[in-house]
Amino acid sequence: MAERILLSLHTRLPLPETYPDGLARSIHFAVSDGGAATPLRANYGILFAEGTLDASNVIKPKGVKNPMISRLPDGGFAITAVRTCENGSKDEESRGQFLLWRSHDLCRFTAQRLIAVPGGEYLEAARLTESEDGRYTALWQDATGRWYTACAATLDELADAEAQAADAPVSGNTVELSRAEYDALLTYWSPLTHTANDVPETITAASADELAAIRVNAVYSDGSTHGKCVDWDLSGVDFAKPGAYPIRGRMTARSFRFPLVENFADPVLFRWEGKYYFIATNDGMNDVGLYAKEADTIEGLFREDCPFHLILPYDPARHLIQTFWAPEFHVIGGELYILFAVGGEKWAPQCHLMHLKKGGSIIDENSWEDPIRVLLPNGENLTDDGISLDMTYFEAGGTPYVCWSYRFAIGTPLDSGSMLYIAKADPARPWQLASEPVLISRPMYGWENVQGTINNEGPYALVTEDTVYLTYSGGDARGYKYVLGFLTADPTADLTDPAAWTKSPTAMLAFPDVPGQYGCGHHSYFRDTDGTLYMGYHAATGYTAKIAMSSFRRVQIDWEGRPRLDLSAERDLNPALAEIRTTLIVPEA
Repeated sequence: MAERILLSLHTRLPLPETYPDGLARSIHFAVSDGGAATPLRANYGILFAEGTLDASNVIKPKGVKNPMISRLPDGGFAITAVRTCENGSKDEESRGQFLLWRSHDLCRFTAQRLIAVPGGEYLEAARLTESEDGRYTALWQDATGRWYTACAATLDELADAEAQAADAPVSGNTVELSRAEYDALLTYWSPLTHTANDVPETITAASADELAAIRVNAVYSDGSTHGKCVDWDLSGVDFAKPGAYPIRGRMTARSFRFPLVENFADPVLFRWEGKYYFIATNDGMNDVGLYAKEADTIEGLFREDCPFHLILPYDPARHLIQTFWAPEFHVIGGELYILFAVGGEKWAPQCHLMHLKKGGSIIDENSWEDPIRVLLPNGENLTDDGISLDMTYFEAGGTPYVCWSYRFAIGTPLDSGSMLYIAKADPARPWQLASEPVLISRPMYGWENVQGTINNEGPYALVTEDTVYLTYSGGDARGYKYVLGFLTADPTADLTDPAAWTKSPTAMLAFPDVPGQYGCGHHSYFRDTDGTLYMGYHAATGYTAKIAMSSFRRVQIDWEGRPRLDLSAERDLNPALAEIRTTLIVPEA
């Protein structure tokens, strides 16, 4: 009998303390190749209903129930579900309609849309199929349990089609996959793991230093690679005598313990004039003051004898009183700045920049000019009716940009939630926007808007040759529900056009992804002198822990160029594969 591989869709039972409504009422994937179904993504949701806005511009979060799937004539898939309110109750706004996503590979999806069916009654479930000639058939169950069907030439015409009684589907939430589809699905939604090494049969080097500079590729489960340093045993090698020498070595990889720095959030690593620096939000001092570390090496920053230096103190005379949040180092127009938020007597953090004086030292308080509040193009404050924070700077396609988080009416019934805005920047005057702010993201999905944590914040860009990955944080900034998502765009596009951006359908890093680390978020990116990419983040040690713990981990660029944020130290370098052997060729002088 030929193997039968099935994909099934489901939602989960909400668990208020560990997997609440906003997460549970999403579409989850599970696969089976003959045995019991195995959930993908550690049973974390993959497709989420988008929230709506009420007349006061307040987000109304949504969920889904009874997801179904069908194969389309072009080989792709139609995924459907009934939209609900966040708590699972009937959603009046989508009465008589169901949600539809299309996908050619179950990894990337079209934007969701609502499809209306005849009758306008509440739905319990719905499924969509398409015939070879392009006609659509909707099959749905109403609130009384009866099933109906209708056909139309277009999706928009289904609402006016004639409904007929129908039988329930035998199994509407499963679809058969080919082996190739199954393998691709697992590769995309599973964590990367170190599975093999690409060790040359021979390596030519004339000295120990020359050999040490050679990297050996670790191969990962998706076929991508990363060059590792090797600690070679050269006890039997004489570089003064040309010849072939069998050698063995142990592959190594820089890794960071978790927690690395306690009571510090929003961590940033930075290299400047031959030294390394660490800066973060100081939770241990009630977020008052900016503190930085300096060392000759990355590891040196985290030695017990490496002190913090106060570089911006509490100062009522300058209205530097509270919420010294999310400092980031950025070189703008050849000058070094710290972008951060700070507030005065009234709680209202606002975006500021602080410039390093010519010849100044990062860890010297007196080397920094007074902070400047960020201004609009017309010279007015960036905002006076809300809070602004987490400003970052990046360049794409030769254009400089700033991106930040803005929120108004916080803690009131009109709370906007934190939102991401972008504008063009002027490197000569980075404290004043070069274009008007443009909204590019609000927390409309359940993974970024959970139990009232209406949050899009902490943007930080990774710009590759063909994609801008504007990674940002959503959910509870001091809890296990904190996550990272992607906004992606073409670097040559006008990034102040909201249409240039595509939001990931689910969190790209969430609490199930790295064992023992809950709520990894508010990240930054950093490359070492070898060009290896790392991310900083803070997280907690359990579901109920609230103390921010900072650390760093390597980021692998996968086979399709996507940064993978969930690469634990054990998956980066498998200890069982670390020992390698080859033949060293010592050449003639």
